[in-house]
Amino acid sequence: MLSRPLQLLALFILLALGLWWVFSGPSTPPLQGTNPDAAKVEQEIAAGTLSPEALGGASSVVSEIEREKILQGALERAEIDTSAKGAQVTVLTIARDGGLPLANTEVWLLSDAGESLAELREMGDLYEAILERLSEKGKTWFSDAEGKVQMTIPEGRFYLVARSGELYAELYRNHAEDGQIFWLQLHQDHDLRVRVIDERGEPLANFPLALDFEHADWTQRLAQFSSDANGLAVLDHVEARIPSQDAGTRLIVRAEAPFREAPEIALDLEDFPDEFLYQVPPYASVTLVPMRADGEEGWREETFLQRHQEQQDQWSEVFGADARPDMGMGRVTAFRGEADYPFVGLGLELDAGVQFGIGRLPTVKTFAGPFRSGENLRVEVQEVHASPLLVLRAVNEAGEPFAHADVDLHFRLTGANFRYQLSERIHLDADGRGECPITIGQGEGVSGSMVIDLSLPVVSPDLRAKIEIEQELAPGPYDAGEVIFSKGPVLCSGQVVNRAGEPVHGVRLRLMHQTAGGFWQTLNRQVYPVNEQAQFSIHGESATEDLLLVARHPSYPHQEMEVRAGSQGVSFVMEEGYRVSGQVRFDAAVNPTNLRVFLATADIPAAGFDRYWELPAATLQQDGSFSVLTLDPNARQVLLIDEESSAILASVPDVIPWSASSNGDPRLQSWDLRDQVFRYFLRFRDSEDLPVNGVDLTIQSVKSLASGSNAQATFHRGFGELYLPERQLSFFAVGSGTTSLNGTCPQPGEYAFTLDKGISVEVQLNPYPKLQNNQRLELVLDLASNPERSASYWMHNFDADGKITVAVPDPGEYQAYLRVHLRQENGSMVTFDFPESGPKPIWTIDQQSTVQSFVLDLDVAALQAAIDERLN
Repeated sequence: MLSRPLQLLALFILLALGLWWVFSGPSTPPLQGTNPDAAKVEQEIAAGTLSPEALGGASSVVSEIEREKILQGALERAEIDTSAKGAQVTVLTIARDGGLPLANTEVWLLSDAGESLAELREMGDLYEAILERLSEKGKTWFSDAEGKVQMTIPEGRFYLVARSGELYAELYRNHAEDGQIFWLQLHQDHDLRVRVIDERGEPLANFPLALDFEHADWTQRLAQFSSDANGLAVLDHVEARIPSQDAGTRLIVRAEAPFREAPEIALDLEDFPDEFLYQVPPYASVTLVPMRADGEEGWREETFLQRHQEQQDQWSEVFGADARPDMGMGRVTAFRGEADYPFVGLGLELDAGVQFGIGRLPTVKTFAGPFRSGENLRVEVQEVHASPLLVLRAVNEAGEPFAHADVDLHFRLTGANFRYQLSERIHLDADGRGECPITIGQGEGVSGSMVIDLSLPVVSPDLRAKIEIEQELAPGPYDAGEVIFSKGPVLCSGQVVNRAGEPVHGVRLRLMHQTAGGFWQTLNRQVYPVNEQAQFSIHGESATEDLLLVARHPSYPHQEMEVRAGSQGVSFVMEEGYRVSGQVRFDAAVNPTNLRVFLATADIPAAGFDRYWELPAATLQQDGSFSVLTLDPNARQVLLIDEESSAILASVPDVIPWSASSNGDPRLQSWDLRDQVFRYFLRFRDSEDLPVNGVDLTIQSVKSLASGSNAQATFHRGFGELYLPERQLSFFAVGSGTTSLNGTCPQPGEYAFTLDKGISVEVQLNPYPKLQNNQRLELVLDLASNPERSASYWMHNFDADGKITVAVPDPGEYQAYLRVHLRQENGSMVTFDFPESGPKPIWTIDQQSTVQSFVLDLDVAALQAAIDERLN
């Protein structure tokens, strides 16, 4: 139904029509049934008996109907059912400048539902209407005096949007977990308004613009937007999109189109313009016509147009058009065989590309662009077999095809000096046939040993197949013939029961095998639920005989069982274990969800500090209650730790666990820790009063469950909170590229500290090695007098000449070496130091304001040999 004002508007329009009919006389019979009821108007329009024109200009009624429909649909997609079960989280709202908590900040929770927040924002007033409707329904929260909001977030992707006056923030996440803290740093809510005009001063509609963020050594595309019919381009919440506001950063507005001399406008955030003009140089247009190999025009093909680059990016040939560094105007989908690019600079050499089918390499044609203003060039781009094409027919063991099923393909290509992996999904036709371009590898052909693992994720994850290709594949079809999908041999089967031999329902199983690198990995990356009789049967292949069967159930402790490959009739007995539960009482300043309870033996070191995560544990609920299950009846010590630092806050040594199935007293009814656990909130700023990212803290005189020595914490955004058992905090802090600091907090509360810029050091890596995409180097500088004090810098900051400028926290003698990170085919990481033994250069770094230069000589052959040894 229409709102009351809209009903009055429609009634007024109908009265005007009536007066017009009385005084002018209708040339056609009078309309019947044209009352302003929205549903009826909509029905008559759909039936063709009424048009907006017949309403005498009352199209606003129709547009309002459409607007309401769009708004309702968007609202349904955006709204989250907060009554559903989900993760209990804390949202902290703070001001970006100063990091102070913002009280009474309004926070909205939106679902993703396949739409990005950017797409919602493009609705303009509809987006604002969504937030208003959610507010009216009470689906918003307001932060308290400390900037906190407690909320429940259901499963799935979600957005958080916060507003406080002119300040704004947004956050996107795939999922939330119990006890998580989400920081919303609110920025100035500037809207960018650009009036786009041509050389005559006339407004230009649909002109594409881009907003880029430029740092000292990298550039990030923040947004793409375009002008409306009046030439006005609007981008809202600009500062909320900015990654940081460090010194030397700029915001640039550019034409998102191939132009020779298009203006680039730098924005001053201190004096942000309300609106400015963007004058476009003389331009022409290009029409791309995708032509398939059979001579037919492409119907729905993705195209791109960009300035020609003499040296193409090598990754564009490996991974397709997505990785091309300069996409020009981005992608345009060709409808009815054409794709129009209306704004192109004059006198340019252009690359026109077409993506013929998902996953295929693009076909690119280079041509001379327009030379006259207003000219429209028509460019045909012909499809060629730019990559090998895998053709297959998926059948079961009886030869029956899998009709209209989806198949996941995981490609693994191994050559002399490289390893690549790629995953694709294809859809089979009625005969089980499907095809997939092989876009893995470099050059036009694919050489090396290729293994393709196939699975049917929807039909059955157990159904798998494998294709092995040793020959070199030329561009064009490669027919793999019939590929038989089967469950393979039984690796393990049996039933899950309790001690009485009764089936245990609801158990989820994983079968683990040990990789060549010594890591335990889930077979086929699958979790297998038991059936109605609590039975299971896991099929597949394993390279090792010794396997580990892992079972999880909410009412039983986590349990494992060693099995041999091919074991059948296994009886997996789930022990009920022992339970320790209770409730901890804190002062009002303590947030219990930031703390965890662990069970350990009376002698903590016997548990192994390096394996503390294997101890049974539970997160405290909001009221301080907890319940921990364990298989160890000797786990009689209850430990309370701070999740940020793993600091041991308190312990109870003589707790007697009770059987999980009994209703007896767990002997820990109440644990009163009031006036024993204290909250510290720390902020670290640089000399320009900006947050310091990646601050490492060593907390003195507080033992850590993770290491057995001093507790340690990392504040990734330069601020965070700690809960400690001390009334006074002493710590050692060092940030990335800053000086070190011995700090003290005389009592619990909030504190801010300043970390100055460290001592600048330039390192030349000689020579600069060429690495594969599964390899990464890290430069490490350890203080020779205290090797535990180190500073590490990622290799991606090295320039093309192999140089990097870093900052160390203190003067002294540093030993320099490389840390090598390798990702194996199974996804596991191998890390080692190079050189492993032998001399590591010692550099003396002084307290100077000038940059000190050093050269790190590298034996590339020895490095490659060390890498090959670990990968093979």
